[in-house]
Amino acid sequence: MVSTDEKRNDGLIPAGCDFHTMTDTRIDRIERRLRCRLEHTEINENSSLQSLDELLPILVQLYDRRGGIDDMVDLGCGSGGFTRALGDLLECDHIYGIETDLERRRSAKERGVDVYDIDLECAAVPFDDGEIDLVISFGLLEHLTWYDNTIRETARVLRDGGHTVFSAPNLAGWTNRLSLLLGKQPRNVEFSTQRAFGILPYYPSNKPLNHVHAPTVGAFRDLLNHHAIDTHAWVGLHPYQRNRSVAVIDRLVSRRPSLCRRFAVLGRYTTPG
Repeated sequence: MVSTDEKRNDGLIPAGCDFHTMTDTRIDRIERRLRCRLEHTEINENSSLQSLDELLPILVQLYDRRGGIDDMVDLGCGSGGFTRALGDLLECDHIYGIETDLERRRSAKERGVDVYDIDLECAAVPFDDGEIDLVISFGLLEHLTWYDNTIRETARVLRDGGHTVFSAPNLAGWTNRLSLLLGKQPRNVEFSTQRAFGILPYYPSNKPLNHVHAPTVGAFRDLLNHHAIDTHAWVGLHPYQRNRSVAVIDRLVSRRPSLCRRFAVLGRYTTPG
C-alpha cells in the first residue's frame, strides 16, 4: 500500500485531492457536458483533449471550486471550443483567451471568448495584478523557447488563492526514456524546422511539431513553486495511442505521472509574504 506522502513525493495525489471519492456518475455527467460542446476535429487536434478522461479528476476539482472562479484565461486557446465549454461549466462571468493564430482567434471570438493576440514569450497579458481566478493552458508550453514570462505573468494576474491548470509533454516520460536508451531523439525536443530527425520509427510522421522544450514533472513543479504556485494534483495523459503496445505501456505507467508521456497539473497561487 502506497502512502499519501509517498504519492505526494512522486506528484501523484497531493493533499486535498481525493480522486477515489469522485463517483463515476458525477465524472460522467461533467464529461458529457464538455464533450457535447466540442467538435471532433478539436479533440483530434489537441493532445490534452484526447486525454479528456484522464483530465477529468482535475476538472472535477475546478467544478467544485466554481463559486470562486469568475474570471478565466486560456493561454493558447486555439479556436476556443474547450475554452468556452469549460468556462460555461464553471459558470464564469468572463472568459478570456490568448491566441496568436488569426483564424483560430476569429473562431474563438465567434464562440464568445474575449481573445487577445499576445506573444507569451515576452509580452505582458492585458490584465491587472490579481484580476484572474483561473489560468489554464493545454498544449502551449511545448511551443515556447522559455517558460519564464508565461509563468511569471500567470502568477502576476492570479488573485491570492487562484488556480492554474497546465499540460505539457513529459521529458522523462517512458517514450523519451526509451528513445534516449536507444540513442534516439525525444519527439518533443526538436532542433530543426525541416523534419524531426532521429526519432523512434513507431512515430507515424517525422513532420516537425514545433515542440521546442519538454519539462520533467519534478522540474515543472520546481518552476511553479518558484513563482508561488503550489501543486495540488498531477495526472498522466495518454494521447495518440496508435498501436496496442503503446496503449499497454501507457496503462502500466498510468498511476505514475512522472513516467507518462504527458502530464497535467492543478496548482494554487498564494501571494508571497
